[in-house]
Amino acid sequence: RTLLLACLASGSGRAVRLPSSGLIVLGGSGGPPPAAAAAVADGRELRKQLSALRASSDWDGAHGLLWWALREAPSSAETIHCNVVLAALSDAAEWERALVLLEHMRAAGLPRDGYSFSSAICACARAGQPEAAVETFKAMCADDSVEPSSVAFNTALSAAQRASDPVRAAEMVLAIYTLETLSLQPDAWASAAALRALTRLGQRARALELYASLRPEQVSPHTVAAALAAAGPRRDPTALVRIYEAAAAEGVPTTKQTLHAALAACAADASLGGRRALQLLRAAPASAADDHCYSAAIRACATSGETGEAVGLLREMAERGMPPSAHAYCAAICAHRKDGRVDEAIALFSELAAGGAAGRGEAGRGEAG
Repeated sequence: RTLLLACLASGSGRAVRLPSSGLIVLGGSGGPPPAAAAAVADGRELRKQLSALRASSDWDGAHGLLWWALREAPSSAETIHCNVVLAALSDAAEWERALVLLEHMRAAGLPRDGYSFSSAICACARAGQPEAAVETFKAMCADDSVEPSSVAFNTALSAAQRASDPVRAAEMVLAIYTLETLSLQPDAWASAAALRALTRLGQRARALELYASLRPEQVSPHTVAAALAAAGPRRDPTALVRIYEAAAAEGVPTTKQTLHAALAACAADASLGGRRALQLLRAAPASAADDHCYSAAIRACATSGETGEAVGLLREMAERGMPPSAHAYCAAICAHRKDGRVDEAIALFSELAAGGAAGRGEAGRGEAG
């Protein structure tokens, strides 16, 4: 790290590789032209020039000017100057240079603030470097002079979720969310990310425990959907429906995703079946009930042998201007099959097949399945 800083500060133009990380950073060109040297000694003029370079997207120029000032006129350099350059580096996704500058601020005794860390984290995120973003956020939390911000937290969390390895991504999300040094309360979006991470890691019980511990302001359709995924429609259908109904009672908006999950749970458990599915469907806002939700409700009716209700839902879809899909027809056909009504099942299949070329293609696939 010291060798790297020396390279950047010297303006030698040489490349340095850090054996521990494989990081390569190129040195600057030596600083500003002589005409600008006198003006840089003044802090206000330095900030003006750096801001102008950033505005023109000349991150390289801003970067070189700051390092020249740090070497030739260190008394003129302040945190605000470093922050302007960090922002420029963030815009350009120059994450290596941003991290080096952030470290140099500490070594040079320049106070690092929330903006400094946020810009460096954002640079890592934009460059597709989730590990670096997470480690920088951890360093932010460990710095007693800086208060972690929700912007930095969510940026690091978003970067972690985009890691190429899904398991490693989940691990990094949890590493951030459960930091002992975290002094802020994660919002609903971050909590949903943590719930999904726990589910991906197979820690479903822990995910449900986390969901139960959330504050009201941390509960949103995203967290509810993540909790429903943790419960799983086939693992614990009753618990899933209970979570869904509790969220609806607390005023959390129902979405197509959450409604479908609850209806699919009814289809997976005959004790819930069509009767409970119809209750949920009728209580949900009309905007949340799409063809997938209706298909799940029809499957629930088929599960509990409520053939009449299944066909009724199929007709209701058409009345609402929602052409029944092949999945909906297949669910209704299954209801007739279980009830021993072969002629009615064949009639439904013929109705679907007569719906057009696309319908016949889907029907064939549905029949084969």
